[in-house]
Amino acid sequence: MQLFPSPPLALLALSATVARAQELLSFRSRPDLQPLKWIVAKEPTENYHDGYYMTCPWSTDVPQPAPAIYTSKGDLVWTDPEVGMCFDLDVQNLNGTDVLTFWNGTVNPFSRYGIGQAYIMDSTYAVTHVLATTFNDTCDLHEFTIPKATNSTALLPVYWPVQADLSDYGGTEDGWVLYNFFQEIDIATGEIVFEWNSSEHVPFSESYTTAANSTTAYYAWDYFRINSIDKDTSGNYLVSSGHTQALYYIDGTDGEIIWKLGGKNSSFTFGLNATFYGQQDARFVDGPTVVSMHVGEATTGQTTERGLSLLLNTTTMEATMLVEFLPLTPYTSTSQGSLRYDPDGNVVFGGGTNPWISEYLPNGTMIYSAALGGEGLVDSLIENYRSLKTTTWIGYPQTAPDIAFNGSTVWASWNGATEVAEWEILTGAHPSILRPVAVVPKDGFETEITIDSAKYARARAYDAWGAVLGQSHVLDANSTIVSTDGQYRKRSEIDGRVVQNSL
Repeated sequence: MQLFPSPPLALLALSATVARAQELLSFRSRPDLQPLKWIVAKEPTENYHDGYYMTCPWSTDVPQPAPAIYTSKGDLVWTDPEVGMCFDLDVQNLNGTDVLTFWNGTVNPFSRYGIGQAYIMDSTYAVTHVLATTFNDTCDLHEFTIPKATNSTALLPVYWPVQADLSDYGGTEDGWVLYNFFQEIDIATGEIVFEWNSSEHVPFSESYTTAANSTTAYYAWDYFRINSIDKDTSGNYLVSSGHTQALYYIDGTDGEIIWKLGGKNSSFTFGLNATFYGQQDARFVDGPTVVSMHVGEATTGQTTERGLSLLLNTTTMEATMLVEFLPLTPYTSTSQGSLRYDPDGNVVFGGGTNPWISEYLPNGTMIYSAALGGEGLVDSLIENYRSLKTTTWIGYPQTAPDIAFNGSTVWASWNGATEVAEWEILTGAHPSILRPVAVVPKDGFETEITIDSAKYARARAYDAWGAVLGQSHVLDANSTIVSTDGQYRKRSEIDGRVVQNSL
């Protein structure tokens, strides 16, 4: 059974026909992997903290849509083509433990929403949970958050088509409305903690947009469009709507709107440069009084998208800009994008329909910038819904390391293994009689090691304390596997520093 569904056929067709200008990484030990190259445009400066960037690149110039993790130097850490196209790759905390989370499914090309599930992986990259709403066991691609306030629930949006008389709005009597819901779900039990229906709280006239379906020749109204959800320690929710161009602070008890920021009939007035349009990834920074967001600005005459942090005075009901985060090169975004305050205090910005990722000090000073696939590939050639960062992820893949071998050079890699510090190469004239001939530091995703001529070789991976984490199969000089005794240390056997140094 295929765990993850295939990408949309339309996306595959476009990928096959477009003339690609992107740059890709390639590896001798893993020729099946074709991730985009990570291009550093601005080297890290002061107060930068090393970590991993989490991405899900897709679109017409991405030959292998898949989750991908990179270092700040541009080295690949992990990717998995079997997952396929994903959205919102992140490291979140579930009951005190780091987990890898993402959305996977198919994208409706008509209304640009997702029909899929939310996945949780543990540190071995094994799927531990598959989550969805109670609406046909699916959820939308725009959000999958485990709130810090709970560490045990999931916030998931979903669309639900409802037939309705839309003649008063220029539609037909037998039209369709895509109602937008979100549910908070207990991850352990699957029970619904809270449900909110936009149609019960937001006037239809404020939020609908139309889109023609050339196949069935009808019009559907895409109602509200939730593109982010957050929850604070008071149990209330911050919901961003792409169609109303507004944020909503929602009471976690009765679902009533406490205040509305932006759009029609805003509860707040705005100070200089505090207005926004095309917002994404709205988050609480400091309770309900400071919020952050990515702002696309594609249709407002602005020259660039930006990150925005706003102070909300709930006495005077005024929104004031605290900080603005500007990209390295001015450009607008037609959709997607992210802005996150990380636990280390810095802020990470993702360009959405532009493949740029930047990091800033909290005062807006840029300290790092990079691009996925190419610095000039803007305007949806490479899209990446959100660009997030972790400084805490540790991965222990439950597969043996990989090598390629041509008789005098070994290329060693281990997809997803974050703790490898050194590679030891063993060679010999017989596959069962090998001796160590070289020990070298790990160098990027794939380390190249030159050795004296030999018939057979394997690689052994060590961590920073000299413990063996795994070893590859034995290969001959044609890179043919001749002994399938490769091993890895199981996650259950690894707890802090491992003192054993043999398998």
